[in-house]
Amino acid sequence: MARGTRRSAPSRRRLRCPATLALTATLLALSLSVAAWAAARLVADGHYRGRTSQKLSTTIVVSPNGKTIAKLQTAIAYDHECATASGATYSVTAQNVAIPNASFSINVTGRASKRSLPLTVTGVFDGKTVAGTIFERNGRCPKPRQVDNPYLATYTAKTG
Repeated sequence: MARGTRRSAPSRRRLRCPATLALTATLLALSLSVAAWAAARLVADGHYRGRTSQKLSTTIVVSPNGKTIAKLQTAIAYDHECATASGATYSVTAQNVAIPNASFSINVTGRASKRSLPLTVTGVFDGKTVAGTIFERNGRCPKPRQVDNPYLATYTAKTG
């Protein structure tokens, strides 16, 4: 090393107070937890009430945590697609239905007197509204009409 040249001392940055670091880490973890909770809770809890496209009552009760449908009640009537004769109105009920990503789809059995009908109920929550469909699984009219889903209705329900 040449005379007059100084070797620089290693950089010594001061470490911050451990209490400050702990507080910062705790606040960051808390804000991430709140953000995750808010993102996961896309569905407002409460009683959603409305009607189907066939003017039948629809009620959906969302659990307080917004993650499940505690109770679903609706109905679907024969829509005269297969023939002109009237058909039964089937009541539809379901409980404890998961609501992942603010939507659901569940297979249920509609009931009318001594008859049953395999149905699917779907729904998408948007704010304080839920809208969806009720339709017969694998439903098809016999010849000559041959229409798919002879039992089909839409619904909209609102809360608050």
